[in-house]
Amino acid sequence: MSESVPIEVTQAELVDAYCERQADGLTAEPVNVISSVAFVVAALILLRKASAVYSQRMVWDLWLLISTLAAIGAGSVTWHLFARSWAELTDILPITLFINVFLVSFLLRIAKLKIVWVMALLMVFQLFNYAVAKTVPTEFLNGSMFYAPAWTALLLVIIYLAINHHPLLRSYILAVSLLTLSIVFRSIDLAVCTAMPVGTHFLWHLINAVVLYLLVAGLIYQLSATEKP
Repeated sequence: MSESVPIEVTQAELVDAYCERQADGLTAEPVNVISSVAFVVAALILLRKASAVYSQRMVWDLWLLISTLAAIGAGSVTWHLFARSWAELTDILPITLFINVFLVSFLLRIAKLKIVWVMALLMVFQLFNYAVAKTVPTEFLNGSMFYAPAWTALLLVIIYLAINHHPLLRSYILAVSLLTLSIVFRSIDLAVCTAMPVGTHFLWHLINAVVLYLLVAGLIYQLSATEKP
């Protein structure tokens, strides 16, 4: 990466966080910007699916997940266009919301836990996030440890589905496998600049869009099979 680009993460300065960005400017990360649109495409496909099943009924968590998925795409585009600390928040906040809403939705609708248990498990998840944030250096694995709690939670989801011989097992195993691959691509982005100047972060976008699609599509399928709209 260009050594002339400042690294300090302040609101007034460029945040040079990805291999593709070599300078300031709205066109400095075209591949990362374009690949971010994959999240919006996934949200639109899911919107069509959900509308076909729940056109006459409000299912708050599904609509919130789909809306948040679109916001992830919009936030990612903003972050890779402007590369400022304020823009990073538009990327991180929708991702954080999506993860938490998905866990609540899964625990309520698939695991069918009582709300008190859902809140208790969600609190444990937040404590895990806090522990990771406080103990793992932000630069470790290029910041990908931020997703370790979500990856772990999804692994536990798979264990639950396997124990209960749930029909979502295969698609969620695929989702977690793809998430693992996408985290690898996110982690090695800065390390491959010499061999691959565009980096690998765009693969994180493309694969993760499929991951989030699979997670929400699984909920839509399961709810349509067990509940009347």
